[in-house]
Amino acid sequence: MMALVDRSMLARPWALLGYGLLTSAYSLGLVGEANAWLDHSQLSVFRSQVMDRYITSGKITRYHLRLAPWGSRAEPSDVTVPHRLYDRLLPGNLACVLLHQGALGMPWFIVGSCT
Repeated sequence: MMALVDRSMLARPWALLGYGLLTSAYSLGLVGEANAWLDHSQLSVFRSQVMDRYITSGKITRYHLRLAPWGSRAEPSDVTVPHRLYDRLLPGNLACVLLHQGALGMPWFIVGSCT
């Protein structure tokens, strides 16, 4: 579309490709946001034990919990959580997983404290 408006873009195919990749990434993010915002499905709540927790750091510090199997997940899984939740949940504590079906059929979840 940009090449139709600005014919000089045809002389710079790498710039056109870069704009296309950025637009694609933005579109995928928009689909994910729409999936959550428009979701009015029945909420499912699962309790899962915190098996472990750890922090990764670099340019950004992230806080992770390792949760025991919950819902249809047969294996333990790692989730990234906010710092405040990380401080509240210790190994052995229960975490509540709020599972949504997604308006566009892409399930998504939020992890929180059960108390």
